[in-house]
Amino acid sequence: MKVLDSSFLVKLVLDEEGSDEAERSIKGWILGGEGVCTLDLALPESANAIWRRNVRGELDEEECRKAAEDLLNILSRMKVYPAGELIMEALSIAMRYEITVYDSLYLALAVMRGADLATFDQKLRDVASEVGVKTFPVIK
Repeated sequence: MKVLDSSFLVKLVLDEEGSDEAERSIKGWILGGEGVCTLDLALPESANAIWRRNVRGELDEEECRKAAEDLLNILSRMKVYPAGELIMEALSIAMRYEITVYDSLYLALAVMRGADLATFDQKLRDVASEVGVKTFPVIK
């Protein structure tokens, strides 16, 4: 099982550095029968990242809408867990490792599911390593 965070999901719907690796990874997991999941938090977090690209002038409105539609399509095909069920564990992780509760929620889900974490967030990758959660993609 792989838990996909918003940094990974955004790479699936926008063409940016790391997008090719994200696409190869998810295709391999799905073709290999590996389950993928995320949190309900991933939708607003990812949509906010798409919006930010528009504010910076990197994407026009139509490109943002297309990315959001692609995001909704991806999320409709995977198990999405409610963040509320993980909030206490996430808060503990956040305070212990000084990372955001948002990031801690993905890590708490990975721990709960005995899953690996798919993220491009280096700080989250570092904390995942400290708690024994394997991260993908492998970044050299």
